[in-house]
Amino acid sequence: AYANKGDIKTALAICEDSLAVFLTGKVESEILSDEFTELCSLYNTIAKLYAENLNFKEAELYYSLALKICNEQLQDNSKHKIAILANLSQLYTKASNINLLIALKLIDEAISIASNLYEKKPLEYAEMLIISHCKKADFELMSSNSTNFLSEVDNAETLTAQLVKLNYKDFELLFTEIGNRKIAYFLSQGDFKNAHKQLDKSILIYEGLNLQHNESVNKYVVLLIMKCNFVRGKE
Repeated sequence: AYANKGDIKTALAICEDSLAVFLTGKVESEILSDEFTELCSLYNTIAKLYAENLNFKEAELYYSLALKICNEQLQDNSKHKIAILANLSQLYTKASNINLLIALKLIDEAISIASNLYEKKPLEYAEMLIISHCKKADFELMSSNSTNFLSEVDNAETLTAQLVKLNYKDFELLFTEIGNRKIAYFLSQGDFKNAHKQLDKSILIYEGLNLQHNESVNKYVVLLIMKCNFVRGKE
């Protein structure tokens, strides 16, 4: 709640208190598997807050602690590892902490794990795999590698289309995540015609869905503002 209000300092203090209580309570007793999962989630949350506060060294430390738990204690729970790898990869795309080679290496590991698990449990790992491809597309675009960018976008779009074709409507919103990246790419190439066309497609998807989350509504509003700018530019 404090993080959502933008009070990162208080949010971090609460997390640190939670961590202290957890570790104190476990000094004389064995940590159970589900408790390792909670500890991993707490490290991940702290890392994200530090990253939001632009304290990248602390964020990297806590992501590393979370990954250590994943590797040593939670081998059967790969969802956490995929999420942490994706979050850590994002950390290396920040302006003052940029290292795209490391970012790509980490997201490739996340994609590899998610791909293997997707083959066994498609619905459980589909969204994580699609989002990981989207993140890699972002990194490739930042690296000015258009060919790899388009390949990753195509991977994400193909997977999403397969799931929607099977009537899994919950995945339709992922088309907008992919569409937003296409818009950014077309704009970077000065291809305003295709950017406008993709913008209209994404707006139509939002209009056909029951938007219940603030994040989705905010993204929809941003697209409408972009549409206004396109129209104003023409008229």
